[in-house]
Amino acid sequence: MKSIVKKCLSMVLALFCLAFILTGCEEIKNHKITVTSWDITTGSVSGYGTYKTGYEVTLTATPKSEQNRFLAWLKDGYVVSQENPYTFTANDDTQGKYIAIFNSEYLDLLQLSSASVTLPGLPIEDGTQETTITSFTNISFQIGTSSDVLLNIATQENVTPTPPLVFTDDFTILPYVLDKDLEYYITFSMTVQYKDNLSGEITTKKYPTQIKINFSSLGTSQNGNLIIAQDETTGNYTITRKNLTADSSWTVTEEASPTFVLTFSSLSFEQPEEDIEENI
Repeated sequence: MKSIVKKCLSMVLALFCLAFILTGCEEIKNHKITVTSWDITTGSVSGYGTYKTGYEVTLTATPKSEQNRFLAWLKDGYVVSQENPYTFTANDDTQGKYIAIFNSEYLDLLQLSSASVTLPGLPIEDGTQETTITSFTNISFQIGTSSDVLLNIATQENVTPTPPLVFTDDFTILPYVLDKDLEYYITFSMTVQYKDNLSGEITTKKYPTQIKINFSSLGTSQNGNLIIAQDETTGNYTITRKNLTADSSWTVTEEASPTFVLTFSSLSFEQPEEDIEENI
């Protein structure tokens, strides 16, 4: 009898250790997964529920018609997968709300396609000698629907000081997908070192900038420093923020002030290979 009890206890202990290892030493807790469709007239979804840490979650999207093919899963405004069904492990990072996007003639989403900053050299006060840029550091680019909750999509510690600095294709996560009916906060910051070519003196300045945009408000605002424009041919939006200012009282001329430019283009998803083969 004691032998049987010992074996049972050993098995329980072994299963506990296995679960502990598989969950990466995480605390076992409940994770809520919410699933919905961007437009319920184009398709339905399944996979909603509460899952224990380490459990497998499978989300399934079912198009309403052949025209409404599945495109992608969004989470926190970002494309996380184009797989269907989409399977992942429940944990703190994966819990949350997932939205299925189906093809539709009414689908009108945008994605960030490029972000860049032009940073000219700074003239010395008497204008006799130009100050050059020696380095860009601590560059961060964030975007979100709240000024307090911003998601960092590009970070670089140091960049070769050759203006303009372009972020295109350097995003640390997939392109941001947004609803044009919402307002968005965009934060850009960088630290720049300037060298006075006459005296050799090095000056370090940080440029923290936050702007609020609404794609329905085309034109110029913020004392002429913010321009929102849409290309009539492509439908792309360009956001230009001129005359970035440093974090301290530091006079710069308009010609020497940094300019931050964003480009948003119509959202396009790669067509799954099986769909391509069927259309041949």
